[in-house]
Amino acid sequence: MDNKGLRDRVKSLEQQLKTAKACAAISKSKAERALESEKLILDSVKEAAEGLLCVRVDPAEENRRVDARLKAMNAPSGSARDLALTLLHDRVKQAESFTEWCREGLVMVQRSLFPLNPAPSTLEGLFSWYRNPRQVRQKVREQLINGAIVALAFVRAHCPNLDIAKICRGLPLRGDQRANMQGHYDAVRRPAEDVIWQLEWEEDQVLRARGDIP
Repeated sequence: MDNKGLRDRVKSLEQQLKTAKACAAISKSKAERALESEKLILDSVKEAAEGLLCVRVDPAEENRRVDARLKAMNAPSGSARDLALTLLHDRVKQAESFTEWCREGLVMVQRSLFPLNPAPSTLEGLFSWYRNPRQVRQKVREQLINGAIVALAFVRAHCPNLDIAKICRGLPLRGDQRANMQGHYDAVRRPAEDVIWQLEWEEDQVLRARGDIP
């Protein structure tokens, strides 16, 4: 090979070397970006798991479940990625159970306080209902009014000639002072409980007819 051919060969090899270096740099850059991207994803997964820490009821039981799942997956020992994903998966499951527990609790409260009013079946519907203080106060007021109606109806049924409107306008006066009602409250407490018991019995009949209770 003459000198010119040798120079051309060297030049070609130099060009190939530059190309190889450029390709290596690109590959390295892609690998670094991939590692950086995976780190960001892993950090996001860890952050999400930390955000669900409030639903963790039993830390020891959680650790047991996570360890068992990692073993079942044959995950590499000490893999931060697998641990983070498994922990997030477990806490999402716990969040599902916690959400259902909240829903059932609110349904129970709704049915206990307002047994004749149909309770929303979804957590969103329940939250929407309880987020409206005016609506809740109105329902409570309706319950109080219904209780007063029942009590006064019992009185009127036994004493139809009583002026119920006059009775309900206010307490009697003794001179400039209102009558002390404590003795009256004490005297009617037991009869009031009997009235409420009968009201609850009637409500139960309605609920049984609707199939809401056995």
